[in-house]
Amino acid sequence: MRQLLHHLRRNIVAYLALVVALGTGTAYAAAAIPDGSVTAAKLHKNAVTSNKVKNGSLKPKDLKKPTYVQSTNLQLGTPPAVPDLVSVAPYDFTLPTKGRTSVTVFIPTIGGDCDSGNTDRPTIGLYIDNVPIPGTAANVPPPANDRSVQLTATLELGGGAHTGRVGITCSGTSQPAGNLIFPGAKSWTIIQAD
Repeated sequence: MRQLLHHLRRNIVAYLALVVALGTGTAYAAAAIPDGSVTAAKLHKNAVTSNKVKNGSLKPKDLKKPTYVQSTNLQLGTPPAVPDLVSVAPYDFTLPTKGRTSVTVFIPTIGGDCDSGNTDRPTIGLYIDNVPIPGTAANVPPPANDRSVQLTATLELGGGAHTGRVGITCSGTSQPAGNLIFPGAKSWTIIQAD
């Protein structure tokens, strides 16, 4: 007991400072910050994380609309108005509202030739609502070198039902040859930004 009293006497000032700091300092700091005084400029980057935000406190108006990044294929250009072969990878989709929409179709493997001895490569292209989409034409590789193809476009589409199609075309009067390797599984991705 004597050692405890000796210790307390020697450290009384330190213990009092600790009690004051814990009892009044943080309470004062929390009460002294007026509403609206903490601004985005005063916050450190990544200072507010999801676990620091009260559930249900953020409303849609508090969130910034997503930044829309437009992408394009560095391909051949616009597919022909009427392809020789259509619906290689058909997909029908419905949009809730009108807006800028990114449409991507991925075909895991495709390859083929044109018939009648035509040495030109067949072209593949994206069609939305039976309209050829500029910037989505690509060459179909030979069957021995079949590969994946991805076609992407950003368009202004109205709300409601739409048809997505992939068409293949050969130049002149030739048609896609019987050796055309059709895709098995394929995937479509539709993203509406606004």
